[in-house]
Amino acid sequence: YPREKFNAALGHAIHMTIVMCHYLGVTLPFQIQFAGGIKSQISTYPRNLRHLLGESAIIPVVTEGDNNAQTPYFLPLFLSDTNRDDFMLGLAVLSYDIAYLCWTQGVTVNTAAGCNLLENLAICCRAVKLG
Repeated sequence: YPREKFNAALGHAIHMTIVMCHYLGVTLPFQIQFAGGIKSQISTYPRNLRHLLGESAIIPVVTEGDNNAQTPYFLPLFLSDTNRDDFMLGLAVLSYDIAYLCWTQGVTVNTAAGCNLLENLAICCRAVKLG
């Protein structure tokens, strides 16, 4: 698929996630900043990424006393020629956010389906205890 179509579809999923969280009063573990198009990003702290992805994950190195430990790390939620690795990491963090949203609504997301963003959003919308 052309990158523009992929980014547009992902943008709609991001927007849907933000709208659902707003109306359901859910605060996501990782903050999504939606600016449409190629400016959307998700922020986290390096320590949280290491906790989520494991010790072997390639992320910024931060020591306990380092001032950067408190500096947010922004991951792109759009694919370009130069950001493939950061984009994949951002997509994984977004998947975690959506799985968390599902969990808050009583929906269990099995591990194998964790990366199915649209499917998980649809299941969340049909949750029996939505809201």
